[in-house]
Amino acid sequence: MSIKQSISALADQPTATPSFAPAPVVGARPGGVSVGRQQASTVGGGAGFDEADYAQREYWTTVNRMSTDGLFTIQEKPLKSILLVSGGRATFKEPV
Repeated sequence: MSIKQSISALADQPTATPSFAPAPVVGARPGGVSVGRQQASTVGGGAGFDEADYAQREYWTTVNRMSTDGLFTIQEKPLKSILLVSGGRATFKEPV
């Protein structure tokens, strides 16, 4: 194939792509309204994660985090535990 033939083959590409045949309709059903009734769940959702008092929070030591390029430093106080309304404490692991 010559260069002229190669260029004309690229330039003379068909403008429309061949279309696919439409997919056959299988099992089409008209829409409807359900007449079933949803039963109430017998399983509880568990206790809520509601904090009793913001002032009762415990924190790990302050950590300085640096961006990967070293331009920014962020100081944060990671949560250690919070007191819940249920009376328990939600305790979090020390960050690495």
